[in-house]
Amino acid sequence: VERENPNGILEHVKVRKLKFENTEIENQRLAGDEGIPLYSICLKNLDENRLYLEKKSWQNHVTYKSYTKLTREECEKILNGDLEWMKTHKKSLCRDFYLQYTINNLRPTRVREYEREIGKCKDNNYITFNLNIRTALDKNVDLFAEEIDMMDCLSEDKVAVSYKKETKIPRVIANVLHIGNEQLNELATA
Repeated sequence: VERENPNGILEHVKVRKLKFENTEIENQRLAGDEGIPLYSICLKNLDENRLYLEKKSWQNHVTYKSYTKLTREECEKILNGDLEWMKTHKKSLCRDFYLQYTINNLRPTRVREYEREIGKCKDNNYITFNLNIRTALDKNVDLFAEEIDMMDCLSEDKVAVSYKKETKIPRVIANVLHIGNEQLNELATA
């Protein structure tokens, strides 16, 4: 990181995630089924302007993520089970989430919080250091609360490290895959 990032600047962020799953899907994913996407509502640094819906999927041991921004009002509707507005939403990720939520009976799980330092490297690559990972003790917590009772999931003397390579889908390929312009724009701004 120091060699590829001579400024030595590490971005420090706190990300709260609320996954949407059901027990059967979670068990299939844990058993290695890569074909099942994972949806989460994510909140960075408790900033409502950095609130988004994330879709995470896997293929050939490579993780793919797509994002779309949410407002707090949209988030609260989702958390209250009001998703009908997503059925015909202009953003394809919202429509996709609506289908998965209704067909697969997805429901929110526990809030998980990640304290991270991110070092950007050359060629849009970066290394993420998860310094702390915590899970809410109660399922029914306010995602936006300043303080949540949580338990540590990572030992104090451990750091979870991951290397990530950011890739943008070229417009020509996106058109072949039928990814709309709004999703490309969302990917660029997330």
